[in-house]
Amino acid sequence: MKIIINLFLLITLSYSLSCSAASCHLSGPVENNTITAPNIIIARDAPVGTILSEGYTITGGNNFIACNPATGRKAYITMAYSSTPSTMTNVFETNISGVGLKLAFSFNYEYFYYTLGPGVWNLVDYTGGFGGSSSVNYQLIKTGPITSGTLKSGLAGYMNADNGDLVENVYLNAGTVTALQCSISTKNISAPLGEVPISGFTGIGSTPKSYDFNVGLECDAGVNINVSLSGIQNSETDDASVLALTGAGSTDTADGIGVQILYNSMPLVLNNNVMLKHTAGGQELLQFTARYYQVKSVVKGGKANATATLNITYQ
Repeated sequence: MKIIINLFLLITLSYSLSCSAASCHLSGPVENNTITAPNIIIARDAPVGTILSEGYTITGGNNFIACNPATGRKAYITMAYSSTPSTMTNVFETNISGVGLKLAFSFNYEYFYYTLGPGVWNLVDYTGGFGGSSSVNYQLIKTGPITSGTLKSGLAGYMNADNGDLVENVYLNAGTVTALQCSISTKNISAPLGEVPISGFTGIGSTPKSYDFNVGLECDAGVNINVSLSGIQNSETDDASVLALTGAGSTDTADGIGVQILYNSMPLVLNNNVMLKHTAGGQELLQFTARYYQVKSVVKGGKANATATLNITYQ
């Protein structure tokens, strides 16, 4: 009830200004433009503020806002799609929880945002009025936890001249938003390689011992599972897949070797994201291998431990 009253007062104020100080009016037909947003797939753990989709529609050219030479020439752009502001500036909640919409009128590299106010676009620099090509830009943005669903389509925003004339409608033709997720059932993993005799290392690149281990996941259908490896690279080789030993350089730590982590027999390169598989949903078991890797022609015995992190992501 309070919102309706406020909007009514704003409309009344705009009308009274148009009677006394309006200097711009519509010349030509009302223009209708449509923004089309694609179907969106997003990981449920994507951070708030992630842009889910963005684009624009070309507008202008079919009509003209004609203005008198007097000062105070204005147009008004109003958000019509939603009346619920999010916690983010100029972003309004949609019918899908966690998905917000931002609209902006763009002209000469300036952006004027659609608000409930309505927002004011000052035409004072355009002596005779405004016409020609411009655009309406949109962004769909993550504002919180997302529930999958279908975005409503319809009127997104509109523009009025300051005498109240409707100049332009902007429509949103939207699709679906699907939030996908995997949960990891194994988070801390040990890969005991045990004792290896120095004689087992026969030259640079030799890998005398390995250990297989699994990472269990429970995934929604349609998820692409990705992995990247983070850790400290062994300084004795240029190979970015070889991890340094913990305590490297210490007298009681082995020298001349490092550790590799492999998936499907391929070493994972540090900080390089790799798509592992597309899942049909349900239980997934990813098998990895840890192994020693010789990096120098001479190997010194000692402790040979290493620590790394497997970053499992999905989209």
